[in-house]
Amino acid sequence: MKSKTEEIFSWINNAVKAICKNEQDNFKNDMFEYETYSLMTNGNTIKTDKNKAGIYLFVANNDFQLDVKCFNKCTYGAKVNKRNCGLKGDENLEVKKGDVFYLGKSYEIYDRLGEHLTGNCDSSTYSLKLEAENRKCFKDKLDVHLFILKEDYTDYKTIILPLIEERLHKELKPKVGSART
Repeated sequence: MKSKTEEIFSWINNAVKAICKNEQDNFKNDMFEYETYSLMTNGNTIKTDKNKAGIYLFVANNDFQLDVKCFNKCTYGAKVNKRNCGLKGDENLEVKKGDVFYLGKSYEIYDRLGEHLTGNCDSSTYSLKLEAENRKCFKDKLDVHLFILKEDYTDYKTIILPLIEERLHKELKPKVGSART
């Protein structure tokens, strides 16, 4: 019989494998429910009925070049300025269709996505701030994939989600994000 710790690590391994092999419509996993949104067609209209915990990925739906200098013009408030939230270098960043642009976890995933989608450079939280003038140009080139933790696993969210996020960062190597720098 597996201990609870062994069971949790088994869930994590299975979830990471399932997310990395994501076939969108065919996603099936005992731990997560799956949702996807195209920012080109959905804009900022992502479901907000009830906040749940989960993992989210912003994935490129087209090839594009990201102007690093322009991207870094967005400043962050005092509470996050202590760490380097910008991209390194001065060159354009090549982003290919299917690349994971950004990934994160949240215990209130719909609220967190709202920060990414509607935030501007004046907000103090670290997020993609896709409404900022210097970032709107690539917003429609991203899709959002949500992996919502099912009710049976919510008691373990503070254990499961950080470990899954860390593993996904190592395996998927997102283009931007504080865990990457």
